[in-house]
Amino acid sequence: MTFLATSQSVEFFLGAPVDSGWIGCKAGTEFDREVMHNLKKAVYAIGQGGRRWFSGGGELSQRQASVILDYAVLVTLLLESRDDLVRFRNDLSDCREQLNMQISRYTEGQPEPVLDLVEVLAARIKGQLDRAE
Repeated sequence: MTFLATSQSVEFFLGAPVDSGWIGCKAGTEFDREVMHNLKKAVYAIGQGGRRWFSGGGELSQRQASVILDYAVLVTLLLESRDDLVRFRNDLSDCREQLNMQISRYTEGQPEPVLDLVEVLAARIKGQLDRAE
């Protein structure tokens, strides 16, 4: 499927570097309530950085796009490949929803190419992690 990047923000996301080493390391984290709380806090902080979330202003930077992608891929991996996190499923789903809203907001309602990229990156990193085991 081919998508036309119609906004600069979509292009920022599609060209943003992703820290697969960080994602791989975090994907294996032992979870408890505190870790989940810290993850949610981090996800919400991304959207609230510089008051952009509330003001609706500001342009997306390459660094912000990269951070959002890193967290979106991490949360996708946790939801799709960590059966031991069933008790955190609602919190993880909430994180995914928050990240998806941020992506949608920055892409002016055109999140599909970015969400597709998140799925591709999550599958690629999952494959790397599976081979490393």
